[in-house]
Amino acid sequence: MLVKECNMPDISDLKHSVVGHFILTSLAGFDKQHSQKTIKTLSVISRLMDKAKYEYQVARETAIEEEKENKLTYEELMKRDSGQYMYTCPIINHLENCINALSRIFKLVKLLPKEYNFTHQKKIVDIRNAIEHMDERISSSKQGSLSLNISEDALAVEITGEIIKLEDVAGQIRVLYKEIRDFIYKSDDKVTSGNK
Repeated sequence: MLVKECNMPDISDLKHSVVGHFILTSLAGFDKQHSQKTIKTLSVISRLMDKAKYEYQVARETAIEEEKENKLTYEELMKRDSGQYMYTCPIINHLENCINALSRIFKLVKLLPKEYNFTHQKKIVDIRNAIEHMDERISSSKQGSLSLNISEDALAVEITGEIIKLEDVAGQIRVLYKEIRDFIYKSDDKVTSGNK
């Protein structure tokens, strides 16, 4: 579906790189406080967190471009002499990548020490599973959408009857971003206070 109005929440205020913070705290001795399993897990989680943020923001920026494109008149399109630009596929591709990264984070946080609880939204996992198992749907000739679909107002995405609001996806990114950075900060505080 073509985006006529982009209402995706903006998360551009989440400017800092989680990977960068992880590397910086590792230089301060953060990695000596945890097991190798925890450090390896957190290094991948940090990368995936940055990926989820990036993919979501690019999807939003692309949806804004599609909104602008769809407001052009026929005369404006003809004057430009390059046809109409279609942004739907890139929007979907970036949202699929975002959802996949979040789902992978949900699996990995279970490997971190038990005293840390991370928020996780089952609906994101359900959407990810529908995306990843589309080949089975096609081969079994089941009915339903073959791709993630975005609403005209860019408020939600849907696949095979599974619907999630994009404000929930953005909210999940915000929560995980904070929780992961807090995990690193708390560990870093222990390291720096132990070095005094």
